[in-house]
Amino acid sequence: MKLINIAPAIFFVFAACSNEKPAAKSEPAPAVSKETRLAAIAHLESKPAWLPAISVDVCPVDVMTKDLAMRPFTPNACKGDLFFGCVEKCRLGDGVSCYASAVELQSPGPPQELVEALFLRGCMQGDPGSCTQRTTGRLSMRDNAVDDCTLRSFRRLCAAQDPWACAMLASSLLQLGHSEEIQSAIDSACRIAPGLDPCVAAKSAIALKRAEPASP
Repeated sequence: MKLINIAPAIFFVFAACSNEKPAAKSEPAPAVSKETRLAAIAHLESKPAWLPAISVDVCPVDVMTKDLAMRPFTPNACKGDLFFGCVEKCRLGDGVSCYASAVELQSPGPPQELVEALFLRGCMQGDPGSCTQRTTGRLSMRDNAVDDCTLRSFRRLCAAQDPWACAMLASSLLQLGHSEEIQSAIDSACRIAPGLDPCVAAKSAIALKRAEPASP
């Protein structure tokens, strides 16, 4: 998922690794049932009432729950015949299942409506990872133009201990030249995920910025 162009390294790393939440023990992926998977996708494409519509006018921080809690998800949790069950759990209000369902459908390229809707649903159910992904998707839909919603959302999610939100906050602040808050965001990413991809990506963004030639 490509984002702000002033520090491309952070976004390439984010695209490759942002689905990494604290993970429970991975189980082998079950055999894929094309019929069950297609039935679940068809249900989502019918735009059921429980699946929110996607719009840049909906700011994630304004719809996320008061209490946010990082919870692990199991890789392959929504593979094969399990996908329909994940979608059903998402419908019933399990934010991590919304996240896992979205990840199962996600592919490289521009934001996908079904994926973004599932992330927004997960965000509305209190899953910080879903909120971070939806804030990122919204930013991409705005041609990577950071606005007040972007900053408010990433700040709230960084405070909720999502290290990728802290890394994205640092890069967003960098775009706007808010130098006084950038280091705090980087420190938060590295405190939550020391030595891991969010910390490395946040540090890379500021390093690239400092390496840019001075404007004449």
